Amino acid sequence: MLVIKCDICKKEIKKEAVFASVGSSFLSNHQAFCLNCGKLIVNFLRKINNKKNGKQKRK
Repeated sequence: MLVIKCDICKKEIKKEAVFASVGSSFLSNHQAFCLNCGKLIVNFLRKINNKKNGKQKRK
């Protein structure tokens, strides 16, 4: 049985979760958050995404 715990509050996630990953490789860092802790992260990512219109500048 797979048990998923929130990486911030360490509570067990039973229904829905917010998953975030950094990097694009197979060994990238994956994090799981409950809905209460994940609200802050989702709002932050939406704010960044709205400013950049979903695209990143290349140097």
